[in-house]
Amino acid sequence: MPGPLTVTSGRIRLALRVQPGASRDDIGPISLDAEGSSFLKVRVTQPAEGGKANRAVITLLAKTWRLPVTSMVVVAATGVVARYLRSPADLRWHNRFKNGWEP
Repeated sequence: MPGPLTVTSGRIRLALRVQPGASRDDIGPISLDAEGSSFLKVRVTQPAEGGKANRAVITLLAKTWRLPVTSMVVVAATGVVARYLRSPADLRWHNRFKNGWEP
């Protein structure tokens, strides 16, 4: 299964499915949508209002993967579940995904 991480033009794009308002913050698993595209599931306790869930996702991923919060930005949010993060192409990202999503 191709991963949710793609590299184009010196940038990394990570496809996510976000569940705002979850009972706990959590990352994983990698899953496939109906079209066969992979995504990383992320659950955050923050609600989907005023960008709170987006900020919580970035904070959770940065803390888990020991990356700067400023290295990530949400570039697209479609509906309430799909998010795309963008970050400069960086070996640390590749290393985090080499053998799966685990930190």
